[in-house]
Amino acid sequence: MIRKVISLAVGAIVGFGVFQWAAGQFQSRGSLAGDSREMVSPKVPPPVAPDFPQLLAQWHAAQTGELADRIAFLETLDSERTLYLLKAAGLDQANRDSGSYLFDRLSELDHDAALTFAETLAPDQREPLVTGLLLKWASRDADACGDWIQSSGTILSRSFRDAHVAVRAEHRPTARELSSAWRALHGAEKITQMLSGSYVYSGEHIAPISPIVNEARHTGDWPGPMQRLLTIPDPNTNVLTPLVNQWMADDLDGILAWTESLPTGKARDDIIRCLFSQHRGIELFSVDVAFDMPRLYDWLKVNAPEALWEHLGNWMEVDSAAVAKWLTESDSPPALLGRYAVKLGEEDMAAALEIAAAIDDPMERNLATHRLAYHWRRIEPWLAEPWIREHFGWSDEEIVRKLGERF
Repeated sequence: MIRKVISLAVGAIVGFGVFQWAAGQFQSRGSLAGDSREMVSPKVPPPVAPDFPQLLAQWHAAQTGELADRIAFLETLDSERTLYLLKAAGLDQANRDSGSYLFDRLSELDHDAALTFAETLAPDQREPLVTGLLLKWASRDADACGDWIQSSGTILSRSFRDAHVAVRAEHRPTARELSSAWRALHGAEKITQMLSGSYVYSGEHIAPISPIVNEARHTGDWPGPMQRLLTIPDPNTNVLTPLVNQWMADDLDGILAWTESLPTGKARDDIIRCLFSQHRGIELFSVDVAFDMPRLYDWLKVNAPEALWEHLGNWMEVDSAAVAKWLTESDSPPALLGRYAVKLGEEDMAAALEIAAAIDDPMERNLATHRLAYHWRRIEPWLAEPWIREHFGWSDEEIVRKLGERF
């Protein structure tokens, strides 16, 4: 029995030793296999650092070649090399053109890097470079673009603002654009100036009106924003004109009917001034509409006759012949015809005298003719006085007594 126990113990010890040996062999082989794999797998070489001085020399050399060669060189650059060249070559007057090419290339490769670089520049260098980038960005993400403009403190030129308005006009404004526009307008105590129908100024405060107009164009809802504009602190013609112009272009009868519904007062008078302003040609979105001017003035004659002459001169500056036709065909008051004839006499005396002679009312006809004769004699007495003698039958003494001495 004792021999049997001793035999089993020896067997266990031997077996355990064999197990340890086998395990060691397995670990050793595994380690060797790993070493073998490391020895045979190819190593990736580290990236080669750009030879920046040589790169700068190559860039300067490329500037003396053809444009196609310069573009080909630009296309070989990555963002790191492009940014280096931008910083090394500089953006002074001598390098401004080449710098713009580099900036455009960087913009294509790394939008954020281009903007970060732009923030390091003086405003007069920054804007020419970033204008194109910002306009493209405004098409893709208006809110992010607006945030960058605001945070960077970029003072944008009028040409950029107009271009930005045109770009955004192709898209419906975002909720943030609309909210910001309304917030700015409600916060402006005094609106003193309008630029291209795009922005209104109140001191140093700039409030964009374009998102409001653009939203109305996309939705067709004109009365809503127009009514809301009348509730801002200073709803004068500076801020009303852009929306009025676009509503006129979209639905002339609609805006005329809406204006008729307004109560008598400043708001109604301001809308009428916008409707008939000689600056109606300021077009926010390059609208080219042949407005029905006779329809406009027929409406004015009925709804605000006291303002008719005030605004008729604006139409005269555009098309005097059309005004004459409208006056003679629309049963206009004789006094209005007489005033028109006198005004026309400043440019075309023969036509003015013809219109004055056609006035039905004898008193208004004589009054207009006398006024024309008076002005004509002061400008061209050698032509006026023979006509006056023939038309009125006056002697020289009567001409002097009735019209005064010549100057």
